[in-house]
Amino acid sequence: MWDLLWDWKQLKPHLTSELHHAAKFPLVLMCAILFSVLGCYFVTSHFADKKLESTRSTYQTTNSFLAGQLDTTTTELKNLKSEYSQKIVEHANATADLKTDYNEKLRNKDAEILKVTSERDNALQRAAVIESMPGNLFNIYTNIAANAPTNLNQFTTILNNFSNSVAQATAVPEFSLFINNMQISGNGLIILTNRSVFAQIQNVSDVTAENATIVLSAQLSRTNLLKSHDWDDNSFSSMDNSNLNVWTTVSGKNVASKMFFSAETFVISTNVTEPFLPTKFSVFSSKSKRKDYIINLIFAPPGIPSIFQKL
Repeated sequence: MWDLLWDWKQLKPHLTSELHHAAKFPLVLMCAILFSVLGCYFVTSHFADKKLESTRSTYQTTNSFLAGQLDTTTTELKNLKSEYSQKIVEHANATADLKTDYNEKLRNKDAEILKVTSERDNALQRAAVIESMPGNLFNIYTNIAANAPTNLNQFTTILNNFSNSVAQATAVPEFSLFINNMQISGNGLIILTNRSVFAQIQNVSDVTAENATIVLSAQLSRTNLLKSHDWDDNSFSSMDNSNLNVWTTVSGKNVASKMFFSAETFVISTNVTEPFLPTKFSVFSSKSKRKDYIINLIFAPPGIPSIFQKL
């Protein structure tokens, strides 16, 4: 402690002397102060620049890292989106192929059902023809060989009897179909303006027809055919949910030669949005052959010229 006081006492005269000299030169004092301030400023600025540069370098490093991560994430998202779009396309193609295969199998099944039904009806018609043959036809036929004719007149008589019996056995009713009062000569198109269908058949043979029948076959839901009770929809239905249905109407009276059997008018519902409906009309009676007509019903707006209503 005493040493410090002693040193101060020794230093004080020198400081006082220097201050007296500095007081004589104020410009020197001001320059010294200015240089001191400038030195402090430059030192502080240097350290500040160093700190700013370090901060900038850290920011750039961090920004580059985040940009790289963002690019990587963006690339991964694009790849995922591309894979997802490809999967959607593949699934859509697979679904379309399955639908095509299903519809093809459905059409094949419907064709088989129609073929079997037609064969059954033809067999029933052949059985009806056989049942309608006269009881003595077989005897007449066998008598040709058993009773050998002794002269030409006897042979001619037997042959005439046989021909008459065959003619009686094979004479069956034949029909013409009319749709909306237009005669149908074969497969074709009919344009409907009000979705109503009026079907009738004419007995064009010389034989009276029993149980004259009109059958309508179409891939149509039962609820989309508006009909009366005369059309029976319980005769046949598809077992594979293909909407293939058959409606039948039978005449309650015998149809004489050149007379008509008219079925009740039915209407195709507007729920059927397709512009056309493929149908099959079949006509026959107890002792006749079945005749089928493939007809496409075209749904057109009212006002179409009558010349185009049957093609």
